Amino acid sequence: MTYQQIVKTILSKHSNLTINNLLEELNIEKQKTGNLIEEKTLWRMIGARYGINSKRKITFDGKLSISDLIPGLYNVSINGRIVTVYPVKFFQGENPGKLVTLIISDKNAQIRTVLWNEKTEFITSNEIVPGDIIQVSQGYTREDFKGKVELHIGKKSEIKILKSDLNLKD
Repeated sequence: MTYQQIVKTILSKHSNLTINNLLEELNIEKQKTGNLIEEKTLWRMIGARYGINSKRKITFDGKLSISDLIPGLYNVSINGRIVTVYPVKFFQGENPGKLVTLIISDKNAQIRTVLWNEKTEFITSNEIVPGDIIQVSQGYTREDFKGKVELHIGKKSEIKILKSDLNLKD
C-alpha cells in the first residue's frame, strides 16, 4: 500500500481528520525518530494507529545462492556442485568424531563445507563424488579462522543428490 493509499483510507474511515492532521502527525513522528525512519514506514505506523493494515508483501522463493550466505545462519538450504572432496579426518577429545571437508560451488561462489560424523558416510561410501550436484538442507553457517563463511552439515542436516530436476546453468 502506498502512502497516498494509506492517507486516502484513513481519511475515508475517519471523517473527523484532515490531511493537515495527518501531516502534523507525520512531522511529530519525524521529530521523535530524528528523521532516521523513512516516510513510507512512518505512514504505515500512522495508518496502523487508525486500523489500516498496510503490510508490505515480502516474497522469498527459498533459493539461496552461496554468495548470499553469512555466518550465524541456521536451517540453510542451497544447491551446488561438489568441486573438491578432502580426506576424512578423525579427532579425539571429549566428543571424538570425524569430519570431511568439501568445496561446493554454484554459479556465483564457492564455499567450504564441513560434513560431521555420520554425514561423512556420504563420502566414505562414494555416494557423492566430485562433479555431483547436491542439495543441502538444514545446514548452518559459521565463520572460519580466516573470517570466511563456511557451511556445516550436521546431525539434523540432509543431503540430496540432484539429477535432472535442476537447471544446470544455475
